[in-house]
Amino acid sequence: MVEHNQNEKMFFVKIDKDLAFIKYDLSDPETMDIYKTYVPESLRGKGLAGQLAQAALDFALRENKKVIPSCSYVDSFMTKNTAYQNLRKSV
Repeated sequence: MVEHNQNEKMFFVKIDKDLAFIKYDLSDPETMDIYKTYVPESLRGKGLAGQLAQAALDFALRENKKVIPSCSYVDSFMTKNTAYQNLRKSV
């Protein structure tokens, strides 16, 4: 369900005309800065933000990248899900 567009640096779910997404930048080859999560009103309450965050963080795990959770949703998601806490980049 969650797709990844590496050229646009985003994970997304498209349902009809609506698009929910997480955007990131690669600040360096080892670091992924996840800076925006967006779910349109029509798709809220379906758990899409969590699915997007999980997909992005699973990608970071597979690619051995540290994460800067600039987006408050991803920051909170990482805090609540202990499997991802070690991904957090130390500043």
